[in-house]
Amino acid sequence: MEPQLLPLKRGQHQITLLPRTATDLPFFYFTKRKELLRRPIEFQGADEQGRPMRWAVTPNADPGIGAPAIEAHEVWVRLVMPAISAQRAPDGHIPEIVPLGRLRECLRFTGWTEGGWQARRLLKALRQIGAAWCVADLWMPTSDLDEHGKPRFAHLKGEFSRMAIYAIGSKHLTEEQLRDGKFSFDFDLEDTVYVQLHALELTIQRHQPRRLVDNQYLFSVSPASRRWYELIAPKIYGTIKHNREYCEVRYSWYIRHHHTLKRHHERRRVVEQMRRITEQHLQSRYLLNVEYRAVREPGKELDYLIRYYPGPAAKESIERVRAHMARPRRSTVDIPAYTDQAPVQIEDRYVERPRPHKTAGERSDDPLLAELVRRGVHEEQARKLLAGVAHDQPMMDQLEWADHLIAGAETGEYRNPAGFYIYVIRHNIAVPDDFETSRKRRLREEVRAAQEHRLQERAALPLAWERYKEAEIDRHIEQDPERFQQLVETKKQKFLGANNRNCLFSAATLDQIATGAARAEIARLIAFLTFEAFCEQERQRQKAAASGPPSGGPGQGKGESAEPAFTV
Repeated sequence: MEPQLLPLKRGQHQITLLPRTATDLPFFYFTKRKELLRRPIEFQGADEQGRPMRWAVTPNADPGIGAPAIEAHEVWVRLVMPAISAQRAPDGHIPEIVPLGRLRECLRFTGWTEGGWQARRLLKALRQIGAAWCVADLWMPTSDLDEHGKPRFAHLKGEFSRMAIYAIGSKHLTEEQLRDGKFSFDFDLEDTVYVQLHALELTIQRHQPRRLVDNQYLFSVSPASRRWYELIAPKIYGTIKHNREYCEVRYSWYIRHHHTLKRHHERRRVVEQMRRITEQHLQSRYLLNVEYRAVREPGKELDYLIRYYPGPAAKESIERVRAHMARPRRSTVDIPAYTDQAPVQIEDRYVERPRPHKTAGERSDDPLLAELVRRGVHEEQARKLLAGVAHDQPMMDQLEWADHLIAGAETGEYRNPAGFYIYVIRHNIAVPDDFETSRKRRLREEVRAAQEHRLQERAALPLAWERYKEAEIDRHIEQDPERFQQLVETKKQKFLGANNRNCLFSAATLDQIATGAARAEIARLIAFLTFEAFCEQERQRQKAAASGPPSGGPGQGKGESAEPAFTV
């Protein structure tokens, strides 16, 4: 029976932009077999220039975390990558800390039901991505071109984890919480999740050419078939774009990139293995036919050339992507900065432009008229054109997009550029969502500047909170230092054990450990301000400092009394 496309739920993304080379490299485990989930990835090959490529991924073996598998891939494609794309500036800059949205919104993006159990399932998938250790030594093609029009390559070498959960709401996650997956604080579905990208991951995201993924089709097939789509869909797109009948890939190439598959050499086993992967694509008529041809080369193992014939469902998938890219962007850019205050909002709207009446011989001061005339449109024709358009039409965006199309076209393709400008404005042609106009670039810069300003303001607060707690502990110790020394000696005796024979530490180390344990016990007796209350008190203190001399340090405001001294 022909499989049906799963409808997208409200709020889900129709397409996702994925970095090309990083997507081809194996990272996610599209399998449920436990023995395969524990197997590290060792990928070796060569790029288009013949340079060696080395890529290795070691998943986290902790049962509480595990390898980045099927759910982690879904979270990456449906949630993380769209969030990264939303933060990307026109120059390719991506901030280190990326907000994914409130937990409720994150679950909606992935298509999961809203609830605490599902939220922890989502956080586990994010930890699986961040806990996998990657080793890279390869050259990546970038979106920059050299003097010959060919892509420039950047050398990527190092060991890294792709990302980590940075915070949930206003709560920073410690290394122990990231490692164990156990949070010492409560969170709700309204808390915003922030992830921190590694520097090498930022390099991959900033400089890689991107490919479009049709999420509706991708998640309507089985996990193994999803990996096939990620690898082969770009080749299918090129086949349809250039009106070709088929595309070809090597079986050995596919097996290296779909690492949980075992390589076979008998034709019967190869066909059966690949048939299970492409069966749903054939049933949906994304593919019409698949052919296999044995290839023998001197000194190499027997290989197979697989030929794929795209079908009508492939064309429909491409049209869905194109239709989505032609839609206008949302009217509000909403980027939550790392703060307990309301998210930064910058409205992306078109201001109504006043249209004063002009006499026939009077020259208009409308800047759009000058832009049309500069592009070869006759002044009288430009006036008539501007008089008939809607006040909220993004005409400057449309002109810049038309400039881009004309500049990139072959000689003679646009015989009448002025007529093309008139056509785009008169029919109010929607500018593709991925085309960056000067207006969108300015808005993104404003959003980024607002976000970075907010992050800078909030970056020092967690450290100040820790210093405040340390100062409170010191204050309690100063009230009765003799009792504190007694508590330290008690802790030392506890570590030493009976007859002082169980201590494996030096005297200096033992003193440090006992002192730390004593301070920890004192901390449990102190009613510290919560982080939210401390932040509010800091804001009030800064306001007071701006208007007059400070009245006291953190935690010692007017009307507060000292905490009682501790007891042993």
